[in-house]
Amino acid sequence: MLDGFGLLKNPPPTTQAIAAAKIADAKPSAENPPGYYGPAGAPRSLNLMTPKSLLKPLPAMPTGVERRVYEGDTAQPIKPQLLTIALALLFADIVAVLLLQAGGLVFRPRVPRAPALPRLPRSPLPRRRARLPPSPAGAQATAAAHRAAARTTAHHPGDRQGHLRLRALRRWRHRTRRAGRASSGSASS
Repeated sequence: MLDGFGLLKNPPPTTQAIAAAKIADAKPSAENPPGYYGPAGAPRSLNLMTPKSLLKPLPAMPTGVERRVYEGDTAQPIKPQLLTIALALLFADIVAVLLLQAGGLVFRPRVPRAPALPRLPRSPLPRRRARLPPSPAGAQATAAAHRAAARTTAHHPGDRQGHLRLRALRRWRHRTRRAGRASSGSASS
């Protein structure tokens, strides 16, 4: 059955079948609503309007009723306004990028800065850090603690901290060995 929206639907359960020979003479009713009848490959239609139907105009309107036609403004194109807005936004974006590349807004208030301290001249002597000679017991305990901490965190392949701890431990051990060699070399001479 074809509904009022042009969609094929199943007929209501009260619909009666119409013989193919009688479909030309059948009139739509509650038992035979208008729609398609017959097999899907060769349907026949039962319509409300027949070739003999005549459409008449509506009767005159009652008194006091005003007849109007659709009126009003025609459609206004908004493409020019939208293009103008798009160009204005593009221009604002370009100005913002240029301002950001220049270091910020040009009209920002200037904050007075404190005068810079005078720079002292550098000493011609090389700078050396004061280091205490490492005690063997303290160095071994510290190295053991570092190794234990580095091992516990270095087992994870993506652990950056563990990797950095191992590198720091290797550097520390290298320095302490060098310092130990230097102090034992100077003590023996």
